[in-house]
Amino acid sequence: MNSFRFALGAALIGSATIAQANTSFFTAPSFRGGSYSTYTGWESFTVAVGAPGNKGDLAGSWNNASLIQTDPLAAIIGSGNLYNQNGKSVFEVKYDNISGLPIRDVVLQVRAVGTELNYDSFKLSYGATSLTGVRTELERVGFGPPPGTPGSGVSVSSRIQWSLTDEPTGPLSIQFEAADVSVSFDAGMLDVGLVPEPSTWALFGAGAAALILAERRRRH
Repeated sequence: MNSFRFALGAALIGSATIAQANTSFFTAPSFRGGSYSTYTGWESFTVAVGAPGNKGDLAGSWNNASLIQTDPLAAIIGSGNLYNQNGKSVFEVKYDNISGLPIRDVVLQVRAVGTELNYDSFKLSYGATSLTGVRTELERVGFGPPPGTPGSGVSVSSRIQWSLTDEPTGPLSIQFEAADVSVSFDAGMLDVGLVPEPSTWALFGAGAAALILAERRRRH
């Protein structure tokens, strides 16, 4: 087992293509970029273990989300990945809802290299509520020797989505973990879709009504 870990670790650290952070397979949710949405992206990590974790480093990232890894054996490797050769990494994405608006949609996208993540472990939590999301596999690429032999690995990109019918207004967190040792966490993206306040909808409705009335007057 140790020889497998060392061989895979060497392959991960030595690979210029696989070890580089890659978000090209991630997809933008339909609500990204809207007035009532936030976005945070991670490609290069600087904090391997514990708080305060890693703020988003991709352009356009909000400062109200952080990604934390808690297993003490993890380390940052040269590519900026969070790599754990001898332990099973445990992750948490914390989101501080600074707007106070209700949250309706949450989309987390992750890319891991080497060993896969435990997809059954993804849980979104707020208050006493814990929810399992819907996962979509975006990309899977094997590298190195045939699967199951020392030095072989896989790169997998996933999208996990939650639709929150009760529309919470407070902070939330997403917990997940590695399926085994030798996971190199490569990149992540978090999109949160918010619900406008009723007063905002009222203003929108009033504006739309005014436009319709003006158009009718113009025609007559």
